[in-house]
Amino acid sequence: MPVVIRTRTMTARRKHECMWCRATAVEPGQEYVRTTLVEDDHMYDWVACQPCIEAVKFVVDWADGYADEGISEDLILDWARDIGPEADSTPETQTGEQQSALAFLARYGAGMVIDHVFIGVAGHADDNECTHRADGTDATYCGRREDEHVWGAA
Repeated sequence: MPVVIRTRTMTARRKHECMWCRATAVEPGQEYVRTTLVEDDHMYDWVACQPCIEAVKFVVDWADGYADEGISEDLILDWARDIGPEADSTPETQTGEQQSALAFLARYGAGMVIDHVFIGVAGHADDNECTHRADGTDATYCGRREDEHVWGAA
C-alpha cells in the first residue's frame, strides 16, 4: 500500500493531467493538491482532478475492501464501467454515484458514448452501428457499436 510522504497545495505553472481520468486536472495559475507517495521503494507524485477525488469515495465503497492497495486507474475504470451502464438516460433520475461514473467515462475517453441511446440501422438488425444524428445531419452521424453506448450496452 502506498505511503503518503507529504501533501502540498501548489499553484500550477503548467497544465497537469489527472492520474485517474487522464483529463486536464489543473490549468496554469490554479491551485491544486500534489501528494507525494512511496510504494515498493518507488517515490512518485499524484495529481487528481476534483471530480475524480469525489468519485473515489464511491469507488472505495464499491471495491468493498479491495481498495486496500490504493485506487488505481484500472480500479476506477472498472467501477465506472460497472456503475455507468446501470444509470438511467435521464440525469434527473440518476444517483450521485451514477452521475459520477458517467462523468468519469466521458473524461477518461473510455470509448463509451453517454449522450444518447443506441439507435440501430432501420430494417437491418444485424448491422451493429448507431444511426443517431445529434443535429439531424450526416455531419453528426454516430456510427459506433451498441456495446460502446452506456444505455443499451451489451
